[in-house]
Amino acid sequence: MKFLRSIVMGLNLVCALSVWASAAHALEPTHRFSHSNALGTSLTVLVRGSDTDAARIDQAVIREVARLEQVFSSYREDSELSQINRRDTQSEPPVSDDFLTLVSLCEQWQSALKKAFSCRMGRVIERWNEYEASQERPDRISIRAIARQAHQSAYTSTELTAGLPNPDYDWSFGAIAKGFILDKALSAARKAVPGVEAIGLDIGGDTRYWQSSEAGAPWSVSVAVPGLPDDSGTLTLGTVQVRSGAVAYSGNDSRARKIQRSEYGHILTPRDGWPKANAVSAVVVADSATTADVLATALTAMDVSVALDWINERDEYAALLIDADGRQYASNNWYQTFTSSASAAESFMARIQFEIPTFDVAEYRQPYLAIWVENDQREVVKNLLILGQSEQWMEKNRTWWRVQGRDYPQLLQGVARTTRRPGTYDVIWNGRDEFGDVLPSGNYTVYAEAVREHGGHEKLAIRIKLGEKLESITKKGKSEIASFSYESLPKR
Repeated sequence: MKFLRSIVMGLNLVCALSVWASAAHALEPTHRFSHSNALGTSLTVLVRGSDTDAARIDQAVIREVARLEQVFSSYREDSELSQINRRDTQSEPPVSDDFLTLVSLCEQWQSALKKAFSCRMGRVIERWNEYEASQERPDRISIRAIARQAHQSAYTSTELTAGLPNPDYDWSFGAIAKGFILDKALSAARKAVPGVEAIGLDIGGDTRYWQSSEAGAPWSVSVAVPGLPDDSGTLTLGTVQVRSGAVAYSGNDSRARKIQRSEYGHILTPRDGWPKANAVSAVVVADSATTADVLATALTAMDVSVALDWINERDEYAALLIDADGRQYASNNWYQTFTSSASAAESFMARIQFEIPTFDVAEYRQPYLAIWVENDQREVVKNLLILGQSEQWMEKNRTWWRVQGRDYPQLLQGVARTTRRPGTYDVIWNGRDEFGDVLPSGNYTVYAEAVREHGGHEKLAIRIKLGEKLESITKKGKSEIASFSYESLPKR
């Protein structure tokens, strides 16, 4: 994996992911059907069953995808979406059940994800298309006004069903429709052949899998190296094991807009319609393709710290975020289903605990703190925790700022969390470096450094030997860190 990462970083490629899948069931052969130009991309249908059943399922999937493309395509002038967005007077024809269902799901997710997800971005996207076509420099104020009008609009599915035109925004389902279509296509396939053993669907890298029982081996979904084109599927970060569920990805790639001499990422934040700074790629595992599609898009529009906090509160989902330099940020349960290509050593865990002391002072300020791991060559191999997003004060953590902060401003812009009150906190580490690779056995140092406005500065270090031996080490601080401990946990 080291040589792969050097290629990606050396070429300064923007992150993008691809997904391949295979099944290892023992009963029936796997049939594979490939189709081009489905939703503007490729469609792969995998079926574990007889020749006849596989052919029937393939045709059922094609029909359902084509039917829903007629509803949701933003490229077809005759699609239901295009016709609804063109309404300027009250219309008589009823809105389809599929359209209303997707609008309802959009409204639910928009509420759950606040300003990170929206199906109301049609006019914002169109304005960006106009800027790109004319090569006129984008006007951030006018784009923000369009995005805010859409976000604050009271137009809902009630007005939509009544046939009323929408004065505030156009629908855009690019962040949800592909997943929704995958789920509907799977339902159509199972209905066509109720007794089939297993089905896998892939549309442009978003995938949906199902199998009839837990007895068979799970689907093995390979996650490609970000930014490294390889259609063979041989160069991968690792594999996700899925029995019945979905895997989706979203991220910056070659679709960046080039306007004059500047490039603008295609990931737009719903709150202001502007490209997300330091956007990451996201791979999400969820129970449905609709959910996976939504979350993969929304997580890329969030800061890394916000995205991880959101996903870690919901055990039913798992996610891996990857920044433009290749650093990986995994949800707490990601490695329950993911096996890295870097190493088979998946079971190491350690708990790092620190205590922020209480001070009886009139002007108390919560400390800015960094916890990180270095190897014997004094190279930072993993940033475990960064508390504080102010460059002015984080640079007072002199050691961390010298070895990391000043060279990687994105750590403060997207990864750092807000400062915390006095108390004891835990950080779990899985023995991996910034890029998801399992670190080799050997000597390392875990550092904690803290600084406080109107207070002092303190740094503690714990030397560890990463390997088979279980360790438990505690250091006591004298000012800004009451205690700092490291405990390697038994293998699972």
